[in-house]
Amino acid sequence: MTSNELFKPKVEWRYVCWNRLNIPKSSFIYRATVQGRLLTKDRLVRMGMVMDSACFLCANGDETHHHLFYACCYSTQCFTLIQQALHIQLQPDALHVWFNKSHGKSKLQKRMVCAIYVAMIYGIWRARNKARVADVVIHPTYLVKHILKDVLNRFWARNSGKMTRKEADWLANIV
Repeated sequence: MTSNELFKPKVEWRYVCWNRLNIPKSSFIYRATVQGRLLTKDRLVRMGMVMDSACFLCANGDETHHHLFYACCYSTQCFTLIQQALHIQLQPDALHVWFNKSHGKSKLQKRMVCAIYVAMIYGIWRARNKARVADVVIHPTYLVKHILKDVLNRFWARNSGKMTRKEADWLANIV
């Protein structure tokens, strides 16, 4: 083991976060989410800035990183809609595991799924902030359609034109 390996822990989510198909603001929020650095209500309560820690999106639990992005009924519904659109099955909080172990998926499919999931994390954070400021919750169906459109537009803008027939068919079946 080299001295660099002793001091630098392996970051499992780096390939998910720093994907060329990701929208940069989505990558930033995803990284902050994975590291637990977003100002969710549980952190604000600990800082003494707010008194109530109820989730803005569902009001059924304390707003923590885990609840907001993986356990909230709002985020669960969003990820279910994404899985239906992509024709895949995976746990949203284990995306990096799926990325490393998904056999039979092309590099393009892995990157596209990761970009969409990272954008979904950003979309949920944006919906949470809109609910906080305007007291309005964006409908999950609208949010998912908007995210798929944004990521697909970014893909087509960056695509070099090289893809297999299987990948082209898979992309055509999204949405």
